[in-house]
Amino acid sequence: MTYRLFSILAVLGLIHAAGTPIARAQFNDLVTHLPEDANVLVLFNVEKMQDSPIAKKEGWREKHENAFASGMIILPPQATRFALAAKLDLETDQAAWDASVMDLEYEPSMPKVAAHHSGEVDEIGGLNTAVLPSDTYVVQWGKRLVGVMSPGNRQAVGRWIEQVYSTSKRESLSKYLQKAASYAESGTPVIMAMDLGHVMSAATIAERLKMFKSLQGQKVDLEKLSKALASIEGMTLGITINEQVYGKLIIDFGQDVTMTKEFAKPMLLEALANHGATINEFHDWEAKVSGTQISIEGPLYQSGRQRILSVIDAPPALQAQKSQSTAGGQQDQEKLGILASQQYFNTLKRLVDDLREQKKSGQTSGQVGMWYGKYARKIDSLPILNVDSDLVNFGGYVANQFRQAESAMKGIGASQAYRISTKQNAQVYNYHYSAGVGVNRYGGVAGGYSYRYRDNPRASLRLEGQQRAQIRTQERIKGNASANAVMQGLDADMANVRRQLTAKYGVEF
Repeated sequence: MTYRLFSILAVLGLIHAAGTPIARAQFNDLVTHLPEDANVLVLFNVEKMQDSPIAKKEGWREKHENAFASGMIILPPQATRFALAAKLDLETDQAAWDASVMDLEYEPSMPKVAAHHSGEVDEIGGLNTAVLPSDTYVVQWGKRLVGVMSPGNRQAVGRWIEQVYSTSKRESLSKYLQKAASYAESGTPVIMAMDLGHVMSAATIAERLKMFKSLQGQKVDLEKLSKALASIEGMTLGITINEQVYGKLIIDFGQDVTMTKEFAKPMLLEALANHGATINEFHDWEAKVSGTQISIEGPLYQSGRQRILSVIDAPPALQAQKSQSTAGGQQDQEKLGILASQQYFNTLKRLVDDLREQKKSGQTSGQVGMWYGKYARKIDSLPILNVDSDLVNFGGYVANQFRQAESAMKGIGASQAYRISTKQNAQVYNYHYSAGVGVNRYGGVAGGYSYRYRDNPRASLRLEGQQRAQIRTQERIKGNASANAVMQGLDADMANVRRQLTAKYGVEF
């Protein structure tokens, strides 16, 4: 399981009670079992989510198992509470490790978990452990309390166990992540938080702000703004679920940020977009600035929820699906293969369709390219047990096509920068006609075109801008054309594979 978490994530002010958390600790036992030194925290109260009006109306509980098996959600069907922590390199968006702890409705068997994933069993620090081939370790903390670390190794897991059972007073989370966890204790069913303290200097922020389109034309003290933004403590995304799903993103700072009231939302959206961490709903959310916080909030629809969860890799299944456990004879096995293949194909289709919508959303090429890469990795991690072998090969092909599209989209910026630096293949001339400078070979008055860059600095700058714009347009058209060709080819391929599978199995795909 590779892990790249949404670089956005900020506090949920959806908690109506602004006071202290309720006394009954809903997540404290899970949080104290997380490894130390994390800068990312994710909490899910599954029971509260599934008991919500919208969940009952849409049948979330019934759809949960298939959605998990298809890789579309990260929560195992039998989990009632789920906590995940990660140590993320904020420069590369790569995690040194991620670890989750979940409370289950049943007592898992480490030998069965190992057998299901072709792994092996071990005992580390006195605890039963399943070692899976994907550098993933499953630790049985208690009768129904299970932990998962990935990528992991035996030594790292051993030290994790020692930390948890240390006799000294232990705070596994930073103060900021503890604050985020308190919102979950207050009843918010989904919390995703990132500790961003000391991540960037004011000088670095000041240089980057000079390129922000959202600040152009704004009367702002760049030095003062940079210092305020450099005091960032963290971000948390909170989601409440009732008749509809509602989210709030809060960014916490150590200094007052009320100076940003006039441009806070466009600045925030541009910053998130630059990191490929935006979804379509953010543009319609209401923004507020108050003291040391900037927030946006509003409804969260299915596509947005899917994209948020798609950046978090799911832990391994700890229990066979019900359909698998009841499969008996050859006929049952064939039926299971059909169901698994339908699920796999439908997931591929859903990902392709979602990427098509992403390209229509007006996001930058780099942002769209990020989603191509994420969805390619998601396909790589889809369950393939009982799935038609030809369909699995096709899934690998789709993932590779996504990666080609990712390279095309992400390469737009690099190609633009290179051509602008070399002025390659883009000529915008400042022509000036000079008459009467001589007699040509035919006896006429000679006239000529000449550059006037040195004679007219303003014209030079204007034409330089035209030249840069021309290069950007050319590279954007070329990159988008490559990605569009990939998607058009996939549409035809998906339709062809659907026909083949329907004919092969006699059921609709």
